[in-house]
Amino acid sequence: MHLIRIAAVLWMGALISSHSYARSLTGDEQAILQSSISAVSFRFEIPLVVLYGVYEQEKGWPGAFQQVNGSADVGVFQINTNPDNWMPILRDELGLGQEAIQYSIAANTIAAGYILSEEYRRVGSWTEAVGNYHRHVKDSFRHDYQSRVVAHMMAFLRANPGLSSVGDPWARDESKHSTAQVTFE
Repeated sequence: MHLIRIAAVLWMGALISSHSYARSLTGDEQAILQSSISAVSFRFEIPLVVLYGVYEQEKGWPGAFQQVNGSADVGVFQINTNPDNWMPILRDELGLGQEAIQYSIAANTIAAGYILSEEYRRVGSWTEAVGNYHRHVKDSFRHDYQSRVVAHMMAFLRANPGLSSVGDPWARDESKHSTAQVTFE
């Protein structure tokens, strides 16, 4: 019983410390993120609602470094640094190294947009692309992630009713590449 209590205390300490470095974006960082999302949405033909949904789920910040299963997720969109994943492609295709992706809101948003657009190109569905952004294994973790991102997307559309009038929020359509202002918490 004593070992169980010790384990519980250590687990709670790890949980608290893993979130203790989390922070909200400053006003200037929010403005950079909004501008970056708008530009990346247009550049990669991604509906704004998809990028905002993924950001709201990830909720990183410049410099964020979260250890996850032997690698790390970095920056505002929590890009995975596993060398067997996207990092070599992002470096080769976009010229973005881990430091830029970790500390630059714009670079991190570009990386997220590239990943989402490549996944969309492969699977033809924004919901599936979002799932693949999180993980390629089709399991309950992936499904839960997709559900949370879709919930964020629906909240975004409720907060920005003008966007919902342009049709399917998951479709590619330049009319969705708006610079609508979004208030972040």
